[in-house]
Amino acid sequence: MTNKRSKKDSESVSARLGLPSTFTSMVGENSSASGDNLRESYFKSETENKTSVLKDRIRMVSESAVFKTRRGVAIFTALVTLILTLSFSSLFATNPLDTTTLAARISGGVILSESDLKDVVSKLGETVYWVGPMRGAKYTINAQNVGAIYVRYLPNAKGISDTSPKYRVIATYKEANAYDATLAAGNQPNGVSFAKEDGAGVVYYNKNTPTNVYLAYKSLPFQIEVFDPLAETALAMANDSNKVQAIK
Repeated sequence: MTNKRSKKDSESVSARLGLPSTFTSMVGENSSASGDNLRESYFKSETENKTSVLKDRIRMVSESAVFKTRRGVAIFTALVTLILTLSFSSLFATNPLDTTTLAARISGGVILSESDLKDVVSKLGETVYWVGPMRGAKYTINAQNVGAIYVRYLPNAKGISDTSPKYRVIATYKEANAYDATLAAGNQPNGVSFAKEDGAGVVYYNKNTPTNVYLAYKSLPFQIEVFDPLAETALAMANDSNKVQAIK
């Protein structure tokens, strides 16, 4: 496959987990990281930024005249406690109003109805694939990583915070030579590629990760990843010409 597809394992982790935007955007910067490492680097980077700001604030206060008296020390201590509390609260707290913005809705962290999902895709102006609606389900969409868009299924609208690989995810990757890359991937160790039943596309998966199936068409500059906890289901959906479709 292309260089991006050779990084399939790390990108597939992000797709399976349906992580929020910052998590998946880290894939392009560190393709060898695991899902746990992505989460660690995310919180580490955010915390380091906060810590830097805190150090500057603390230094400014400590150098001021108010810090020269006993009362000043008490005020300084209370101020530091307040800053720490507000800073870490802002890092982890969720603002309900943020769920209404387009930026928030494409972060992978906002539950969407079918109509909401279609509305977001329309506003994005991008081609996004899925396998059709699921009865009783809700969805999330992550479009923060350039060239990659993830649609995650949440049966019964539950699981938004669950990062375990048990939720269906359909990923759309922009790739100019998607068909050739997907076909050639079958030559890799444990790789399997074959023509779709309709003859219009090619399907690929690796025997080590059969839950992640890829397909591409000669006439389209996209590679589509179908993840399902059940390998048989993922393969069946990828090979079904009526199943994988663009969201309209």
